[in-house]
Amino acid sequence: MARLPVITEEKADEHTKKTYDAIKSKFGMVPNIFKGMANSSVTLGAYLKLDEMISNFFNHINDTDLDLPAAPEI
Repeated sequence: MARLPVITEEKADEHTKKTYDAIKSKFGMVPNIFKGMANSSVTLGAYLKLDEMISNFFNHINDTDLDLPAAPEI
């Protein structure tokens, strides 16, 4: 089975290095999953944007007071 090569920080282009710096600020390191996705800067960028959107959505939900009706008694 073919293996997906990872893009190390040493082999990364300038755009990917900036992306890696942002990832390191969040995780303290660059996990291999991101290094694999870096084979396509579009894929890596799209994944990070999706992660940001999901985080923002759940942060918004947590900050919102939901006025839900009480569950009926059985």
